[in-house]
Amino acid sequence: MTVEKAFVNAVCVGRVRSTGHDIRVIEERKISVIIPTVGTITSELSDRTLHARPGQLLIVGRGIRSTRVMPTTPGTYDAIVLLFDQSDLTGMQGKSGAGGRQLTPDTFFQVINETAAPTARHFLQLAQMLTEDLDPLAQRPLRPESQVHWQDILSDKLLTLMQPDALPAASGWADRPAHRHVRKALEFMHAAYEDIGTISDIAVACGISNRTLETAFRAVAGRSPWAMLTDIRLEQARKLLLSDDIEMTVASAAYAAGFGHLGRFAKAYATKYGEAPSATLARQRY
Repeated sequence: MTVEKAFVNAVCVGRVRSTGHDIRVIEERKISVIIPTVGTITSELSDRTLHARPGQLLIVGRGIRSTRVMPTTPGTYDAIVLLFDQSDLTGMQGKSGAGGRQLTPDTFFQVINETAAPTARHFLQLAQMLTEDLDPLAQRPLRPESQVHWQDILSDKLLTLMQPDALPAASGWADRPAHRHVRKALEFMHAAYEDIGTISDIAVACGISNRTLETAFRAVAGRSPWAMLTDIRLEQARKLLLSDDIEMTVASAAYAAGFGHLGRFAKAYATKYGEAPSATLARQRY
């Protein structure tokens, strides 16, 4: 994983590149905006799980969160990350006299589609402009007055995005039933990944129809529920291949994770992790 960053006044602007990683973040003062440009990110905060893909903004408040990035073929994850000081945002909100709810930095956790509102699209465009020339920006920083101006613009747009009434009711951000359906489905997938046979098994466990389940996943995660289940199974299989069990085989790891076809498992595994499952097993042993 590589990280490039620069500061625009008090806002940290960075770019993260990775071939895939899992991290645990403890954030006490910052509000994070994560914008994937290649690959996807899954983040867990309290009892909620959200997924963001290119064209979406993941906004995360203070707290302890677990994050997993999933690269795309040929194994790359790339994201723009902006860190805002929560106290600065609160102060700006107070000075502007803006209405709406006050910031809840310990619980704020949302994914917003770029197409949900002009503000989301503008925020993404501004972030891309700042990171296009990140290294020179760090070496030849903007003039102090320009940095303040940039920070004010970004902060103002972020405050707008953090007001739910500012976004259309049809946006994925406001689709709370869909978020609940996805959260419940993911909990079931993690608990019973080896036994799930069809999408109907997941829908029945959630008390909804197959169509509702598919629609919720497309709106919230941008992926199908079966694709998410496959990722969960691949992660479990990898854990088994990397375990200390000297009797572990590729086949036993695949079957234990819920895969019924070794060829499809091997292909999916190689696509996700950039190596054959047999290579993972061999590296662990030797």
